[in-house]
Amino acid sequence: MSNYWTKRRLSRRTVLRGSALSGVSLLGAALIGCGGDDDSPSGGTSTATGGGSGVVTTGTPAPSADANVKRGGEVILAGGDLQRLDFQATISTPTQNASSLVYSRLVRYDPYTGANDYGIIPDLAESWEVESDRITFHLKQGVKWPNVDPVNGREFVASDVQYSYERVATDGPEWVHAYKMDPISSIEAPDDYTVVMNLSRPSAGLLSDLASGQGMGLVPRELVEADGDLDTRWIGTGPFMLDRWEQGNRIRFVRNPDYHEDGYPYVDAIEWRFITDSSTNLANFIAGQLSYYALPSLEALRQVQSSTDAMVQTFANLGGTHKMFNVREDGPNPALADVRVRQAIDYALNRQDILDFVLGGDGNIAGPVMPVGYGDWSLSPDEIAELHPENLDEARALITAAGADGLTIEHDYGNTSAFSEDEAPIMQQQLARVGIRLELLPRERTVYLQAQVDGNFSFQGIGMGGYPDPDNFLYPVFHSTGSKNYGGVDDPELDARIEEQQGILEHEERVEFIKNLDRDWKDYLYRIYTVYPNTHQAWSSQIVNPFQPKGWDWRGLQAVAFK
Repeated sequence: MSNYWTKRRLSRRTVLRGSALSGVSLLGAALIGCGGDDDSPSGGTSTATGGGSGVVTTGTPAPSADANVKRGGEVILAGGDLQRLDFQATISTPTQNASSLVYSRLVRYDPYTGANDYGIIPDLAESWEVESDRITFHLKQGVKWPNVDPVNGREFVASDVQYSYERVATDGPEWVHAYKMDPISSIEAPDDYTVVMNLSRPSAGLLSDLASGQGMGLVPRELVEADGDLDTRWIGTGPFMLDRWEQGNRIRFVRNPDYHEDGYPYVDAIEWRFITDSSTNLANFIAGQLSYYALPSLEALRQVQSSTDAMVQTFANLGGTHKMFNVREDGPNPALADVRVRQAIDYALNRQDILDFVLGGDGNIAGPVMPVGYGDWSLSPDEIAELHPENLDEARALITAAGADGLTIEHDYGNTSAFSEDEAPIMQQQLARVGIRLELLPRERTVYLQAQVDGNFSFQGIGMGGYPDPDNFLYPVFHSTGSKNYGGVDDPELDARIEEQQGILEHEERVEFIKNLDRDWKDYLYRIYTVYPNTHQAWSSQIVNPFQPKGWDWRGLQAVAFK
């Protein structure tokens, strides 16, 4: 295994700046919590901190199962279809969400802290030790894989962690989660219940990455070797087992009788119905046919509040739809490699108009990389407005200076994105005022996602999740070696700044560094950020223990029950 990781490090650009990791901050206390009340089991924020070697961190245990809770029933959800089952080799959000029910991780987010508070609790690791150059995890003993071929109920052991992360780290364009493994130089398993991660560079957000439901589920070697990948079936140690996936219709899960957290899950089954039409989903929720609904608009919120006794929660969304440039000089539109063209586009936008028209004012304007609502990492809305104003004269001057008069840009986005369908025509009208013609190209989802991986786009609307650490918004998407650097960014100055913030382990110093990078974002503009919505979520009043899904992690469903 050490040879594998060493070989991989030599084949990629490696960061070796700064001192070694002396503590991993999850930074939960810096984030803004949910605006609603928690009608759910308590679970305090757990942050892993440390000022020296040998810091033992156990986190806050998940709430114990309630022996008196009503058991049984089926939770019904709605959303988009999976792109594929192999969650380690795709960025597809529905795939990540669904896989989090089946596959456990070393650690996971606490679903009962505030919505933007990514507290860490144990999963398959009971405790972990943070030292200057490594993290050591101590695994829970007696965890079993399901009693099905080819794992046949064998015990989960440390070599399963090694294998899973080796697969995630595969060098190739479809392995979009590989960047999370970059700080790790090697993984050792000195015994069946101990995992040692040796670090090659500082990483302030490593534990947060490992807790993510995005690509971090732990898989058995036998399954991949038998099937060739994870696209045929899922076998994991999570609270639910995959019952069936009917493409275009639904995906269904049933209770895992051998789940390692005693007493969970409470319900018998989870079904995700592949319905993306917001009117249909709203009607189904009001009619009591859905257990949960992420409300797409203020109007939907008002209808739910006036028509039901549902439990509604509101909070600032750290995710949204970003506008990504392909800045390759040999790309489909070489003009976009000129920062002056990107600056012209930024100046041509009226963000307040976009916010008012697309979201009814229900959100915040954006501009720099870090979302408003991201606690003390964020610039204030007033400062963002000053840094990214509408200035049509400046936009026209920059286009002329770049020799790009009469520029035409193709703008593609997923045809299931209601946000992009509303925003794109507004952007088209605004850019036309400075002589830029924006051609709108809504694409079928699988085609759109493949275009990202292939770099076959000019200017794309791309979904971005609410990540727990600022580095997630920077390194994978803008560093020249980032596995989500679909736009072909290769900027040594930005690389150096991204690497520097990874090595800043003092919180206040890192906050100020990130803010200064945001203040300078106009000098880079490899993506444009326009607005971020507020999020409103509704749970049926028949649900006990509603929670806040975060980081592609729906494991909170294990504690959901019916009254």
